[in-house]
Amino acid sequence: MNLQDGNSDSLVEVQKWSQYETEHEIQLCLEAGDLGLAIERLSKAPLEFKLSERLAFDMISKAAILLPSSMKQNQNSSNPTTPIQNNKKPLSSASIATLYQQLRDRKVLTAFNSVQAGNALTLAMMNDTKSTQYQSQSATGSNNAIVPKLVDVEQLERLAELPVTALAPKKVTGIIWQIFGVATVIGINLISREFGVGDYFLQIGIGAFAAWIADQILLRGMIFESVYRFINPQLSEKVLIHEAGHFLVAYLLGACVQGYVLSSFEAFQLRVPGQAGTVFSDMKLETEMKNQRLTSSSLERFAVILMGGIAAEALRFGQAEGGKSDEEVLIQLLGGAIRPVWPPIAIINYARWAALDAILLLRSNQPAYDALVDAMRARKSLGECIRAIEKHAVKLPEIPSREEEKAVVQQEVEHKANLSSSNVIPTENIEELDERIKEIERRLKEISD
Repeated sequence: MNLQDGNSDSLVEVQKWSQYETEHEIQLCLEAGDLGLAIERLSKAPLEFKLSERLAFDMISKAAILLPSSMKQNQNSSNPTTPIQNNKKPLSSASIATLYQQLRDRKVLTAFNSVQAGNALTLAMMNDTKSTQYQSQSATGSNNAIVPKLVDVEQLERLAELPVTALAPKKVTGIIWQIFGVATVIGINLISREFGVGDYFLQIGIGAFAAWIADQILLRGMIFESVYRFINPQLSEKVLIHEAGHFLVAYLLGACVQGYVLSSFEAFQLRVPGQAGTVFSDMKLETEMKNQRLTSSSLERFAVILMGGIAAEALRFGQAEGGKSDEEVLIQLLGGAIRPVWPPIAIINYARWAALDAILLLRSNQPAYDALVDAMRARKSLGECIRAIEKHAVKLPEIPSREEEKAVVQQEVEHKANLSSSNVIPTENIEELDERIKEIERRLKEISD
């Protein structure tokens, strides 16, 4: 007995040493700036290996390619406009996907890829008393064919608890600071004429106009956007809310988030194109797009992620202001990837479906969303942002499979048939029972089809 206890203790000590050794090797890889090698070492470890949360979220932070917080780390650098390179060479989407999957398999990331696009809407329709029927709102079937979505305005407004107009981004938002720049130049010229100092102020006006043009071309509107943000602080909050919506929805649906920026100024400092944005990768979608074989599940996931920003703004402010470019990307994708080409109403319905699913998904994970917003507002690292999600995420209820639902409905049919053949049913309930049986039989036929 003592010998067995000794062997057991020795085994525990060996496991502890193996755990320590593996973590130490991964830590050394990270310190050497080789995240790829660290991911490779993690992949070779048995699933029983429990990676510490500190090291796991540190690996995610090292995988970030866009991150405002990296600018804070650069303040002691000789060139503060150059973002810190966490790795010797950029990681491929496959390596990033491997990292996320490894951490998910090891139960570190339990909220990542925990939801399928359409599940939140399916659950809402199942619980909607005004819906006499529902169909699974996520991709089903072996062929995974792309099919239109059926979401009318009345249903969207009832389930989202928002008017459909709340999901229509304002077209003028993206050019407000450009208009402000033109107005400034015109104002200078008007003042110069009014006070008779035309030559002096004309030169100022020409210089201001030239600066505005240079800002638009060279700096992507960074200066005038910064001025507008100073005048209207709410814009920064709306951008934050919008990008947090993309971030959370992408993470829950299984897209690997790789970073975020919240302004043109941050994007310029990090030397990346564009303005505010959330960067994520989806290996399955990338492969399908490359092979020109887009499946329904990938399209659904991408569409809901695209609508995540609009959904977040609508939930917080009652009206989406940003997201016009997100809509355009989805419309172009639906118009170019689907054959035969869908009519405009089908594309609109698909966008409504994606926006509604995003709204319901964000609403069901409100604590996680609020925690993510706080982390992003503080410019926390990518790992800390994901830690905030994991701490507060809520798992959606399981949706029964078609086989399970078919079995339940079949039991209902048999139960009602047995009741109808007995003599205990009051006469006034027979007609109601007949209608119920017809409804169940109709559902059973839909499932079988």
